[in-house]
Amino acid sequence: MRRVNVITYYVVFLLFITVSVSVLAQERRPARRLQERAKPEVLYLTPEQEAEVLEYIREIYPERAKNLDLWKDLRSEQYRKGLSRAFREMRFMEALKEKDPDRYGRVAEEKRLERESRQLAQKYRKKEDEAEKTRLKGELESLLYEIFDCRQMNRKDEIERLEKRLTELRKANQERLASKEEIVQRRLDELLGEKGMEW
Repeated sequence: MRRVNVITYYVVFLLFITVSVSVLAQERRPARRLQERAKPEVLYLTPEQEAEVLEYIREIYPERAKNLDLWKDLRSEQYRKGLSRAFREMRFMEALKEKDPDRYGRVAEEKRLERESRQLAQKYRKKEDEAEKTRLKGELESLLYEIFDCRQMNRKDEIERLEKRLTELRKANQERLASKEEIVQRRLDELLGEKGMEW
């Protein structure tokens, strides 16, 4: 009986020490930014989600798709980070397509032009013929102007959307300010449990 008590005390003591050290370590650890806590860099995707993301990457970023198998085997952390980023982008694009098809079309076009510019730059670096390099450089330059215009249009739309939202928020804030007394009294009644009888 005494042996059981000694073992029990020993186990409790070890648990106490473990918890204490863990708490102290957490207190000394610098606080992570709120954004990091809210959105972890690496998502743990289900096999179905992973297959969906891989299909998305192969369709949208074919040049990256070539390295995916290599990443999966050699650099599993980078592979998971890349999949996580692609998964977030894929979900964003799906939501955008449903919510704002016009904007979706412009963003998708910008992504397509970006891919095309990377492919042209890659071709340029591989060519040795100066005439061909000059032609590719000119093609790439005109494509970059097109990308710039596309991005500016997307930014203009975003600014207009933000201005509209800001106007709505200002209006709602003014209405709330005008109803200050009513809002405070209603909250006071809720907190004190003095809601009037409902008819």
